[in-house]
Amino acid sequence: MTKKLDERAMTNELSGSAFFKAPVEVQVDTKVAGNQAAKTETKQPSNRDALQPSNHDTIEGNSEEDLVDAVRLALKELGREAGTHRYTAAEKQALEELVFEYHRRGVETSGNQIIRIGLNYLLEDYRLHKNASILARVLER
Repeated sequence: MTKKLDERAMTNELSGSAFFKAPVEVQVDTKVAGNQAAKTETKQPSNRDALQPSNHDTIEGNSEEDLVDAVRLALKELGREAGTHRYTAAEKQALEELVFEYHRRGVETSGNQIIRIGLNYLLEDYRLHKNASILARVLER
């Protein structure tokens, strides 16, 4: 035995939601073999108006300070995805020295946070400058 759902009650309950808008009737005029005919279509509204853009929290602008602010904003989100990266001995040593230097200054940081700063800086710089970004200039030589 299948359960019958009351579609009207569900529609009424969801009608105020940004994600479940009622269909909109649109009057469309079409010509069929020289005759004028009116046609009514029902179109489902797009949810794009209700969705937050992916770059909502990014900061627009081209100045260095805007780039730094965008990187700070990205670091506020806790990184949960694990990754393995390979470094040269010199890169690993330099990273450890940076962490130690900032600990001496009283700034708590980690190698992971410094790597994320660099990554987010490159990503934001590329988003803003595309072919003139540091990443593009290094990779396209």
